[in-house]
Parts: sequence; structure tokens; C-alpha cells
Amino acid sequence: SGQQVMQIINTSRSPVKVEFEGLPAYLEMKTEPGILKPGEKGLIKGTYYAAKSNKWGNVTDYVRIKIDGTLQESLILNVKAKLTEDFSSLSKEEIKNAPVLKLAQNIFNLGQVNNSTNHNIEISLSNSGKRDLIIRHMETTCGCLIIQQENQLSNIKSGKTGVVKVIFDANRYEGKDTTEVVIYSNDPKNSE
Repeated sequence: SGQQVMQIINTSRSPVKVEFEGLPAYLEMKTEPGILKPGEKGLIKGTYYAAKSNKWGNVTDYVRIKIDGTLQESLILNVKAKLTEDFSSLSKEEIKNAPVLKLAQNIFNLGQVNNSTNHNIEISLSNSGKRDLIIRHMETTCGCLIIQQENQLSNIKSGKTGVVKVIFDANRYEGKDTTEVVIYSNDPKNSE
């Protein structure tokens, strides 16, 4: 789990109670003190319980705020976290027998492209380890990349290969850039 703290101040002339609405089970938010006096500073404490979440990678949750029981339409907290697997408790034997993610190619240079076309890319993933390779999640760093088979490719047996199909939509981007597909797996030496 991870915790972050943010300072708040009551700028009104009345005491206020700050609460949060729509919290998922893996996110806890509270204020200290529970009621802020006029001019008083306080803290919002947020705790993210990653073990209760089935998410991986960069995640964002939107938390709505209530003041004195009234939902504040213009006040929303963006809670962001990067969720990766914790391998710190693995023994040397478990690491030795772990899956190993290998990419046949990790750079795809599309050169100069027409912005009215799509380009198909196939990323070949193999498992050279001893245990099954589990693809936890895949994400892109740009809306111009669209992963086609994320849910279909989740488990690669030892010695086997899988393919991820990605489309580069040139309509969604203009200019020179480098974008990425980030793969989260259960390979302890290359989990991201």
C-alpha cells in the first residue's frame, strides 16, 4: 500500500466537514481533523491498497468531494498510482525458475507516415523462463497507439511465443515523436 498527504485549509467563516464519495474498495481517504474550523489547516490522507485492486500500470481514480454533506461538482481529486508487482519476497530458487520476457524486436521505426493512414505493428513476446509468463497489463504512452489483443494474450507457456497487435493511428498524432507500449508481466527481472 502507498500513502500520500495533501494540505487543505478552511477559508470560509464557518467550520466545515470534508468527506469523499465514490471511493473504490482499494482507496481510503480521510481528513484530519474531521471538522476544520475557520482558517484552520488540515490534511487529506489517501491510502491506496494495491493488493485489493485488480489494476496494473498507471491508474487514475477520480474522487468526488462533499463539504458538509453537499457534493461539490467542481471539486474532484485525481488519485494516480503506478501499480507494479512486488517481487521482494521471492527466494533465489523462485527467481531462478521465474518466467523471462523476451521481445523479438523492441523498436519499430515507422519513418515518415501520412497522417491519414493506420500502420499495423506486431510485437512478438516469448517466454524463455521456466514458469508461465503472465501479461498483467499493457498500456500505451499515446492515444495514437491502439492495442488490439490485450485481453487475448495473457499467459505464455515456457518456450512459447505470443503476438500483440498494435495499430498506430496517424490521424491521432501530428509531428515527430516516440511512443511506447508498456507491458507489465510477472517476470521479476523485467516486469515493466
